[in-house]
Formats: sequence, C-alpha cells, structure tokens
Amino acid sequence: MFKQKEYAFNLHSGIFQFQVPFYLAALVPGKDGVVPVSYCDVEMHIGSKYNNDEDIMATILISTKKGYQSPTNFIEHVISVIYDHYLPIAIIGDDAHKFIRWVQREDYPQERFSELKIKYNSKGKIASVAFGEILNDDDYIIHNHKLPNY
Repeated sequence: MFKQKEYAFNLHSGIFQFQVPFYLAALVPGKDGVVPVSYCDVEMHIGSKYNNDEDIMATILISTKKGYQSPTNFIEHVISVIYDHYLPIAIIGDDAHKFIRWVQREDYPQERFSELKIKYNSKGKIASVAFGEILNDDDYIIHNHKLPNY
C-alpha cells in the first residue's frame, strides 16, 4: 500500500469511459470542407484492487476502434489531453502522476497492449512519452477492460 497519502480521489472507484479526439497528420479539409478528426477510446480504472496491490491508483487504457487510425504518432497529444483535462477531475495531489499506469491498445498488425513510459518534468507535467514492453497475456488490464473487441 502507499506509504503516505499523496493524493485524493474526486470520483468513486470504478471504470470511467470517454473518447478523446486527435487530429490526423494532415490538417487538410475533405471535399465537404471539414478537417477529419479521429477518436480514441479511453478507460480510466481508478482505485481497483489490482491497482492498489501494485501501488498504482489509476490505470489509463488508450485504444482505437478497429479500422481507425492509431494514435501512436499522436500519443503525446492524447496523453496530454487526458492528463490536463480529465485526471484533475478524478485525482488531486501534487505527486499523483507518480501512481498512474498508462497502456495503449493497438490492432495492427494484431491486437496488443503496450505499457507507455511517461517522463515528467520537475513540475509534474509530461516531458516525454516512450513505448515500453508489450504486456503479458495474464496482465489485469487485458482481461478486465470493457472496450469492444476487435
């Protein structure tokens, strides 16, 4: 368990689902004059037993629907939107970022889940994002997410 309370929850424990828009590489309007925007599905698993056992207060899963463009090239933007606009609603505390696990789900060339390694600056803001290891088949999030199957 946590050695010292460095955060507080603003929301009840549970799974929170929402979508985050991200722009494609070319911000060129289509024939209808509208610039296309893709969306990724996001699940915030807050306060689950698994998270607490691992000294994590939230696991955030970022995913695209089958056939959508993956946010891989835009992942820093997507994470920044979640971090700046959604997490402050859910979790408060100066060091809360230390206890967040980030995971990306992709479907190319096959479904896989990868842990994202986030580096923060001294003020707790996102400095960089790197792709970590592919998760093992027995990882909690693989079997307990509520996103649609590919």
